[in-house]
Amino acid sequence: MIFNDVIYGSTSCEMVQVNENEISARLGAVIEHNSDLVNQYIAIFNENVVYRYAYVKLPFKYENGNCYIDDIEIQSAALSRVLNDAKYVYLLAVTTGIGIDKLISKMSIQNTVGSYYIDGIASASIESYIDHVNDILCNGLNVTKRFSPGYSDFPIEFQDYLLNRLSAKETLGIMLSDDHLMIPTKSITAVIGIK
Repeated sequence: MIFNDVIYGSTSCEMVQVNENEISARLGAVIEHNSDLVNQYIAIFNENVVYRYAYVKLPFKYENGNCYIDDIEIQSAALSRVLNDAKYVYLLAVTTGIGIDKLISKMSIQNTVGSYYIDGIASASIESYIDHVNDILCNGLNVTKRFSPGYSDFPIEFQDYLLNRLSAKETLGIMLSDDHLMIPTKSITAVIGIK
């Protein structure tokens, strides 16, 4: 679907291959000893997840040590190093949806262990999902690595612009807290350079 010039949509959970090593890293050793329980919580997670993505392709330029995305100046040495050969960028956001936040919150009261499992599965899942969307978007293109606001010296405040530019409230249901943290919490934003 298209909202203004933003392309957005959803992905079925069958299309997202969650990396088992990522789940293991999030849950620690418990996964090896409780694989049946992990699988039960993966099924619960899959009943509640709504994978959504939104992206837009914008012009990029690098001048005088600063990055300009759509004429917005960004002062970040790390972002400049990553994007300095790019001509365009993708602004990208993905989320597992607010249902996962509600499930974790509900389980934290009723079932602390379940909350721990769902939180770990959701964290692994959103990483796998952004990899999935990244691979589809960048297939056949010469691109840079993904870079997210808040990483290194890339200002977290760029989240405001990025999510506004993606109309994320309308397209994804993502909002920002006063501290520039995303709600739903299992959401990721990124900039990808296209050379």
